[in-house]
Amino acid sequence: NVAIGTRPEYNGATPTKANSDTQYFTFTESWAEEIDEVTGDVTYTAQYKGTDLIKFHASQVVAGNNLDMKFAIKKSELSSWTGHSIVIERAYSKDKNGVIKENEVIVIPVTADLASGSYYIVTYKGLAAKEMCDELTLTVVNAAGQVVSVPKVDSMRDYAMRVLNKEGTEDLQMTLFVDMLDYGAAAQTKFGYNVEDLANNQLTEAHRAYAGEDVTYVERFERGSEVAGTQLILESNIRFRVAFKKVTSDMYATVKFTNHNGEEINLDYVPTDFKMSGTTGIIDIDALVIADACQEIVIMVYKGDGTVYSELHASIEDYLARLSPVEEVFSAIMKFSASARAYLHKDDNK
Repeated sequence: NVAIGTRPEYNGATPTKANSDTQYFTFTESWAEEIDEVTGDVTYTAQYKGTDLIKFHASQVVAGNNLDMKFAIKKSELSSWTGHSIVIERAYSKDKNGVIKENEVIVIPVTADLASGSYYIVTYKGLAAKEMCDELTLTVVNAAGQVVSVPKVDSMRDYAMRVLNKEGTEDLQMTLFVDMLDYGAAAQTKFGYNVEDLANNQLTEAHRAYAGEDVTYVERFERGSEVAGTQLILESNIRFRVAFKKVTSDMYATVKFTNHNGEEINLDYVPTDFKMSGTTGIIDIDALVIADACQEIVIMVYKGDGTVYSELHASIEDYLARLSPVEEVFSAIMKFSASARAYLHKDDNK
């Protein structure tokens, strides 16, 4: 209440106005009515400046060692990145026990480090194959915490279906995304995750005509008696696990392979890198990407004095050839690997 004959002042919280479909609003520190000495009841209406909401202009799926999604905002839509952040809210689905985890929220400040050409690029890393239908919601907020963008809601499946339904998508890319969605559905089934909504349930017969051919597995390498076994781990990233018998505390290892791009990868494992289970020593190789499933891996294990304890030649393909029967999820990942390799190297002979 203000006494008659006095001039009112506003000392409350900064007025706000809800976003419209196209704009967000900022208080201009002015009022529609002229502020003068009070002579009776009066209402003052806050004035706002409307600014067009920022839009996310692109998204992309990246299939490497894990499955990532990239999102882009044009630099020109942010007058200044100072104080702005990109908020990613990730919604989970029902697991095999009927439990849905709480949403994950990640806040990424917009800095010059996100700049790439005329865009700011942000990446959500580490989606597992079973999570291809999980939705990500992205917004841009300013320093005051106000949402200043149109929300971007997307998932790996949504992206794949946009590509599959786009006129002019090339055949190899059609195969890539059909096989990717089949891999996602097989992973959902294996792990009992979101089985009511499988990743491939929107594929039509026309889409399925592009599915890759079944892969024949070949057991290519012999194993010494000191090798306990190999295993393919499918979580948020792909890991090829190798176990050796009677490993001692001074043993170390090297891993070498040539990836699908022809680049030589060398990895070193010190004694503490072995995960021990009794006298069995386990190493995890997480440098392989989807397209490397048929690449030969050479694992050398050395005794503390430098002499060779074990030399193992292996591959994901070789591992799967030893399984009987091969689970659907492994068949699906090999088809996806083959289509990824074909798509990535489509121009090699041009």
